[in-house]
Amino acid sequence: MTTDEINALARDKSRGSVSLERQWALALTRLCSSGLDDALAKTLFHASPGPAIMDRLSRNLGGDPDGAARGLIARCDASAHGLSQWIGALDALYAWLEERSRTATLAHALGYIDCCAEAAPDADLKWTVGDMLSQHGMDEA
Repeated sequence: MTTDEINALARDKSRGSVSLERQWALALTRLCSSGLDDALAKTLFHASPGPAIMDRLSRNLGGDPDGAARGLIARCDASAHGLSQWIGALDALYAWLEERSRTATLAHALGYIDCCAEAAPDADLKWTVGDMLSQHGMDEA
């Protein structure tokens, strides 16, 4: 994706806020620099609730960003929750892990969120993940 394309997407998403536009442009630049396919990057960008959330997702895509993004989208497609909710839930899970100086592979994180999505298909997924983490924690992978 070119710098002009990144800036145009960031401008559209920021709705006139110059500082937010810069944050979105930086986050999208980082996402694209992971080696992610442009179409997948745009899909994740449009579904991301915020630039900081997209940054955290970028850091956790692993060595196969296309495969990781496709895995995330596939899990989302098989659930009652949208991609934006899945990305928000991943952010909550990774924030919880970071607070405890822990890590998890994306596959392990997606498995955890998948269980939460199945347990509460009508609830907000980010809230469900947070609630499950506070009640039960997360096993080491």
